[in-house]
Amino acid sequence: MKILMLTSRFGSGYGMGYSAHKEAQTMADAGHAVTVVHSNADIAGYDDVRIEFVHLPVRRSPFIDFIIFRRDLKKLFDGRIQANGYDVVYVQSLEFGVMDFSRIRKPVWYFARSTMLGIGAALKREGVRLSPVKVLIRSCLIAFERRCLRFSSGIFAKSNMMARELQDLYSVDDRKIYVVSGGIDPSDFDAGAGLQREDFRKNHQLPSTKPVVLFAGRLIPQKGLTHLVKAALGLLGDYAFTVVIAGTGEAAYAAKVQRLIESAKRQRDFVFLGHIDQKEMPSLLAAADCVVTPSLYEPFGMINLQAACMGKAVITTSITGSAEALAGYAPLKVVEPGSVEALQRALKEWLTNHEMPTLALDLADLSWKHVAQEMMRNFNASRETETVRI
Repeated sequence: MKILMLTSRFGSGYGMGYSAHKEAQTMADAGHAVTVVHSNADIAGYDDVRIEFVHLPVRRSPFIDFIIFRRDLKKLFDGRIQANGYDVVYVQSLEFGVMDFSRIRKPVWYFARSTMLGIGAALKREGVRLSPVKVLIRSCLIAFERRCLRFSSGIFAKSNMMARELQDLYSVDDRKIYVVSGGIDPSDFDAGAGLQREDFRKNHQLPSTKPVVLFAGRLIPQKGLTHLVKAALGLLGDYAFTVVIAGTGEAAYAAKVQRLIESAKRQRDFVFLGHIDQKEMPSLLAAADCVVTPSLYEPFGMINLQAACMGKAVITTSITGSAEALAGYAPLKVVEPGSVEALQRALKEWLTNHEMPTLALDLADLSWKHVAQEMMRNFNASRETETVRI
């Protein structure tokens, strides 16, 4: 099968970019011809000779970039890339909602990894106010997202929670939604990586004996990091542990996190690693003892699967989609989102019993191979019919 993948990110990052890379790679492993149109400036280390890559940059000037991107995308589809020459068009990013869907006669599939309305609701609950410019940009992105949802033959969602969000917020017909959960290579996340653990701690100057609580993700309000920091600050007087924060994001939010730590004079108990490449995640997880995802909005949360595969304790919130996949995993604690007290109780319970051995979770059924197989099954079911979109 010939597959055209359209994605703003490829390779880097913890979410869409990494997923796009693994999905394209696994489809190529199965013998399919994959072309990836992406906006990454650099995919060094993630390129694959079996996959055709086309770079389509996204500029960062408000509003003008949408016009330029639409123009460049049309030029690409008029020339090098003939969408109707593929068996399926697979859209990973809502930015591609600017394209002219009426010209595509082949099935279009969209992966709704999150929604703008869902993120907006979470930010509103957190009391985050957007500038007028950001409000206008968000309105444009919602319009693009609605087009992707409207003109798609089918929509993938990572969890039942995400599927319900599409129905509740966008009135998407549930017959159009297909839940494809998972996304992990168990062989990459070895629960017995003891040497890996010590090496990573030494290389990043982490304490060799104290328990390590890990947050890995973007530093943005909906990830709930400030709630984790407040919960940890309430316990550090009675328990010895280190909080490791891996990721980058909004400068203003990162500064807010830093101010919380500095005002409590606990800088020595927090370590900021900055961006950690996905290829280093097994080592990072090996160095950790407990992974906390205090998210206020998290349609899936792949880090939780990776942590469970390595037998790590996981504390997450009830709005995290991957909690469905981890049901029955003993070291999992699910707490109310936005509750510092609930996070503190879960952390305290873990700190009291953290030396108890845990067994890694068998996640073979959630492998990237399984994800790709489910996608291909749905692609095949839709490819016989050419579609007229108006």
